[in-house]
Amino acid sequence: MDLELTYTIDAPIKLVWEALVDPTHIEQWSGGPAIMTDEAGEDFSLWGGEIYGQNVKIVPQELLEQNWYTSDWENPSHLIYSLTSKKDTTIVDLKHTNIPEESVDNIKDGWDDSFMEPFIEYVEDLYIAEKD
Repeated sequence: MDLELTYTIDAPIKLVWEALVDPTHIEQWSGGPAIMTDEAGEDFSLWGGEIYGQNVKIVPQELLEQNWYTSDWENPSHLIYSLTSKKDTTIVDLKHTNIPEESVDNIKDGWDDSFMEPFIEYVEDLYIAEKD
């Protein structure tokens, strides 16, 4: 099963990108240990290993493509974040594919509530603090 979601963030693309790939930022907004780089072929781990995988393709401030694994799934899912800048606003188009059918609702809720909600709040707060 697949999910396609779009989020609007009131912050510049550079700041959004940093919060996606810098483990110091990730640990702040996610509340858990993170291993991440902005290099293709590198492994990553979020929430202390609850989600883990590899960066497949990276175009800085534009595209982050990853294979995601959990201990519950036989095969990895595939994730693409596409970022578009509109002045000081960033549009994040997220395409998450190969999700086991029984996990789709849980994954959708996870994106909205556990990932993007704290992520957006964190990035927008950083941007406000930078402007002051």
